Amino acid sequence: MDALKIVGMYLCPHSLPGISFIHPAHGPNTYGNVMTSISKAGLMQPTFAQKMHLVYAAQQNPEEKYPADFLDLTKNTIYWASNGLLYVPKVGVYIQDRPSIEKNRVSMNKNDLVKKLESKDSGIRFVPFGFKTGELFPSDLAKHPLVLALANGEENAEIVARVAEKFIIKRGHTPRLYSLESVDEPTLRVASLGWDFGGTSFLLGGLGDISPYGRAFGVQEIKGSAQKS
Repeated sequence: MDALKIVGMYLCPHSLPGISFIHPAHGPNTYGNVMTSISKAGLMQPTFAQKMHLVYAAQQNPEEKYPADFLDLTKNTIYWASNGLLYVPKVGVYIQDRPSIEKNRVSMNKNDLVKKLESKDSGIRFVPFGFKTGELFPSDLAKHPLVLALANGEENAEIVARVAEKFIIKRGHTPRLYSLESVDEPTLRVASLGWDFGGTSFLLGGLGDISPYGRAFGVQEIKGSAQKS
């Protein structure tokens, strides 16, 4: 435990508790192996919303050692976020926070997701097909249905937009949102952040979980936080 250090400790807005991200990152490895490693370390798996807050906070303090390390790593790797995406033909995509992992692969069941959605489970969201992908300006990201679902609300989607705006200022490129727009059969993907080969993208919404290049920081709640995850 002496080797673990806090990479960021941030009091997030209303929809998230105070959280700390623990350094070093787990990986590189597949999504299942990385998330299993985080759980075995007694940490929470980081959701897309939490991950975006880490990027945003690191952008505000780029000279601090651990945020600087993180920003450097995002240029050379994938950062997994613990959100599964189940694309259903002619319907849309179900999003689940911290989905189950079976045999090192993400496991999501449509019937279970529908029941949880109907019972108002906050860990499940649904987005019908018809959303835009590719290059998107910050103002588009803040109100994009898939981003709103991944970020679990308007406040967190606004953080995504702020990260995108900073990205445009620094790199001069419009960020891209990657996602499947339609499928012929049920297809599982996981959320992630990263850069494409041209360095023009930080947001990836539809990546397979078997890439061996992903990393993730484990998450802890800040002691004394009044909110719970």
